Amino acid sequence: MFKNTPESWPIVSAQNLISESLGGVNPASVPNETFELFSIPGFDSGSPEVVKGKSIGSNKQLVKEGQVLLSKINPRISRVWIVKPNTSFRAIASTEWIAFNCNGVFIDRFLKYFLSTEPVRVYLASKVTGSGGSLQRVNKNTVSQLNVPLPPRGEQLRIVAKIESTQEKIKIIEECTTRAKELMGKYRESILQKAFRGELVSQDPNDEPASQILDHIQANRAKQIDGKKKKDDLLFAQPGEIPFEVPKSWAWVRLGEIASSITDGDHQTPKRTSSGEVMLSAKNIRDGFLSFDDTDFISKADYVKSRERCCPAKGDLLMVSVGATIGRCAVVKDKSNFSLVRSVALIRCEALNSDLLYFLMQTNFLKRQIKDSQKSTGQPCLYLRAIGNLLVPLIPKQEQTRITEALLSKLTIMSSIKEQIAEIENICSVGEESVLATAFSGRLVPQIKGEGTGHELLIKIKSNQSSQADGKAETKKRVKA
Repeated sequence: MFKNTPESWPIVSAQNLISESLGGVNPASVPNETFELFSIPGFDSGSPEVVKGKSIGSNKQLVKEGQVLLSKINPRISRVWIVKPNTSFRAIASTEWIAFNCNGVFIDRFLKYFLSTEPVRVYLASKVTGSGGSLQRVNKNTVSQLNVPLPPRGEQLRIVAKIESTQEKIKIIEECTTRAKELMGKYRESILQKAFRGELVSQDPNDEPASQILDHIQANRAKQIDGKKKKDDLLFAQPGEIPFEVPKSWAWVRLGEIASSITDGDHQTPKRTSSGEVMLSAKNIRDGFLSFDDTDFISKADYVKSRERCCPAKGDLLMVSVGATIGRCAVVKDKSNFSLVRSVALIRCEALNSDLLYFLMQTNFLKRQIKDSQKSTGQPCLYLRAIGNLLVPLIPKQEQTRITEALLSKLTIMSSIKEQIAEIENICSVGEESVLATAFSGRLVPQIKGEGTGHELLIKIKSNQSSQADGKAETKKRVKA
């Protein structure tokens, strides 16, 4: 399992460490007794439970201070617990734990870290019985086949100290990265807020104001004679609904006032095929991009029919409109030869830069509108009319370009920082496993001759145990005599 360990480290079979039962207890038979219970849920929450016997529904095993508990359940998850009672109540544990005794040979934390290593977890996970998560278990016979390396006690102490010192440093780094991500999120919100309040870039009095853009849109729609768009259909923003003040050259409008098309994908989803034309659904709309890794396929005939209703094109904004991820958006950048299902809405709006419209949908005030506009009939749904009713700021075209460029610049830098944070987190994750692997290969701390060897420690312990056994036997003879 761990190769090339020092010659001074003998190997001890886990069979010699697994505790013989200290006895079982049925807590329900002593309903008023208080126990300190080492349960699997207790481990996950970080501390044993102090609970009355009447509240415990099954038999438990007695455990004692200093034992090391290894969970039988899904051993791929590291669950190793040192028994350190916090009270004077009897300590009991779930029978889902296998109890180890250190036998004066191992330091409990050294044994705990060994049982937590990835090679041990992988080995035990390969030997489980049962299927799926909490139904998978490893039995005691399998665990007893583990071979545990035994350094001298002084070296064990130095190994444990080095592991814990490294873990503490990793913890500090992880806390810093968590805080950094929180600050990055707040900074992003602040940048978006400034952008759509007119505070990120300066206004230019030479820019065509939003009111004129809106006049052009309304004039063009009034001329349409195909019946699909009429001036009477427009929903205008009311003064009392304005979320906040914006520059005078801007205007608050309903998205339906300025969008040339708000539609969604096929309501009667075509039959899927093993190959053919691509059909995207909500799962393919990621945060800021389209994923073509896991797409559905439909026939050519169904594809053509579907695109008669909804025909994506470069620059369109696609938004998830059904399900748990409502509001998630992406802009169609290049590839547009696909069809959509009903769970995806398409917004085509020449009056707003498509990238800017995407950023707009990331703001808190748009997210709140989207959340408040959802309807639930089995699963959450954002209807097309509700999308058209969203209040958005209409910004002069030239200023849109300046805002988009500023946002892209700042958010690109943020994206780079986030990638660096993710890399640090990955290094921390790998680093912790690496430290354990190095520790149990004998390379984490140097060997010191004056500390002796694990072989000598083992001989000494066996000698003491033999002397204690002889002493007990002599005592029994005297008693009989």
